[in-house]
Amino acid sequence: MKARYWETAESEAVRCALCPHAGLTPPGRHGRCRVRFNRGGVLELPCHGRLSSIAVDPIENSGIRSRPRFI
Repeated sequence: MKARYWETAESEAVRCALCPHAGLTPPGRHGRCRVRFNRGGVLELPCHGRLSSIAVDPIENSGIRSRPRFI
């Protein structure tokens, strides 16, 4: 998916406008945040719509009963 908030620079390099580093990302490389990828002068989100983490915890680990009761 094509990312938002970026601008083109010299020789197909792009600059992300979201990142506080505001560094140039050359073609075929990830940005400093390691989230966005420059594919031929277009900043893309390679992991958009994919599962990034999963955790299997029983519901008994947390919840209403685990909190202290105040009278």
